[in-house]
Amino acid sequence: PETGSRGHRIAQAASSFPGPGCARCLTRVVRGEAVRLEHRYPEKHGCAEPVPEWVSRVTMLVNDLAALLEGCETVLDLGCGAAPLPLSKRPRLAVGVDGYLPSLRLSRGEGTHDEFVLADLRFLPFKERSFDCTLALDVIEHLGKGEGLALLDVMERIARKQVIILTPNGFLPKGELEDGNPLQVHHSGWHASDF
Repeated sequence: PETGSRGHRIAQAASSFPGPGCARCLTRVVRGEAVRLEHRYPEKHGCAEPVPEWVSRVTMLVNDLAALLEGCETVLDLGCGAAPLPLSKRPRLAVGVDGYLPSLRLSRGEGTHDEFVLADLRFLPFKERSFDCTLALDVIEHLGKGEGLALLDVMERIARKQVIILTPNGFLPKGELEDGNPLQVHHSGWHASDF
C-alpha cells in the first residue's frame, strides 16, 4: 500500500461501473471465508451476464476487509443503506448509520446490523474513540469534497483503531437514483493521494 497526503496507508483499485441495473442487484454470497457477488434480480434489470472482472477485484478488497477488521470488535458503518456488512463474520457490535429512512428500514428488516441510527453524515452523534473502526463503503463520493474531508476528520476522531474508506477511483458520474434515494447522487471524485 502507498501513503496518501493525509499520511494514511491506502490500497487502490481502479474500476469502471458495470451499469445501472447491476448496481441495484449485486448481492453478497458467502461460502466459508470467501465473499463473492452475484446478480440478485437478473431478469428484472437485464443483467444476466456474469459479474464483471472489476467486481471480482473489488470483492477481493471486501475479502481483505475481514483481515483489516481483525481485532475490531465494534464497527460504525456509515452510509450503510440497505446492504449488509460485506463480511463472512460480523463483529461483536455493528452499528449502521444512514440518512435515508427507507434504506434504514430495509436494513433493520434484514437485520444487517445490530443497531441502526438515522443521521446526516455531516453531523454524526458519536463520541470520540467510541468505536474500534469507522467504515464508509461507497459513501464519501456522495458528499462534496469539503464535506468528505470533514467526514474523514470525524471518522478519525470516532475510531480507536481503524478508518476504512472504499470509493471509486476518480469522479464517477451518477445521477440515477437507486430507489428514489436523493443521497445516491455523486458530488465528488477521490484519488489515493486525497487520503
